[in-house]
Amino acid sequence: MGIRTKIKREISILSILLRENGFSTVIRHVFGSHLQIGVGKSDILVVHGHSVLLRRGSHDLKVALSTLGGEFDVLKSHMPQDFSGLILDAGGYIGTAALALSDMFPNAIIVSIEPDSSNFKLAQKNTSSVGNITVLHAALVASDGPSEITLYDRGTGDWGFTIIKNPADRTATKMEQVKTITIEAVLKRFNFESVSIVKLDIEGAELQLFQSPSWLDSVEILIVELHERIVPGCEAAFHAATQGRNTKPTDGEKYISVRAKS
Repeated sequence: MGIRTKIKREISILSILLRENGFSTVIRHVFGSHLQIGVGKSDILVVHGHSVLLRRGSHDLKVALSTLGGEFDVLKSHMPQDFSGLILDAGGYIGTAALALSDMFPNAIIVSIEPDSSNFKLAQKNTSSVGNITVLHAALVASDGPSEITLYDRGTGDWGFTIIKNPADRTATKMEQVKTITIEAVLKRFNFESVSIVKLDIEGAELQLFQSPSWLDSVEILIVELHERIVPGCEAAFHAATQGRNTKPTDGEKYISVRAKS
């Protein structure tokens, strides 16, 4: 993306925020963060029609703008709007992806999984008024994974926490112990036999899932962001696990993989 295009995009985003929130609210949140005023404080902003709680000096606003601004529109051509199946949002962060998926598929059951305590609490608040979203405080693992695991801070902010002990791209520090959950356990808990959509953005933990890929048999559509820079081998494991499915890149490190019709 060229500099001129990036500037136009930033101006467009700022215009949307100003239109939805007003000058003083945007200035307080955006420029307060840049000037280190009240960093960590949360503000309620309207982003693409949703009132969401966002932390200053974090990636929250960037994520909200992306997820609520059409990041998952590729799914619209693969699933009818009125379907009533299960959607699994793994790496739920602050809940805005779940909100976007609920807008697109209002009859679906959406289960959002987030391992970090602070992100989880924010996701709960941001989705509390939406009846078809449940947020779980857990880390997603393969069926043969441990019942509890350590969460690590890679130093990239609230959106980059990982269960990878030694990420390849940087040194990580230990944070908290988190309970784990499997896709099989989610299916059993919510009384489904299969998952209509899995959105997977779990900072390198996807490697162990693709190394034990039996869960994919129950997934109709997978949309995943791969993190080869964190754990080398993610891409190879993904492509091996999705052989026989219809798989293609969507944007950057993201892929969509659709179960082939029999």
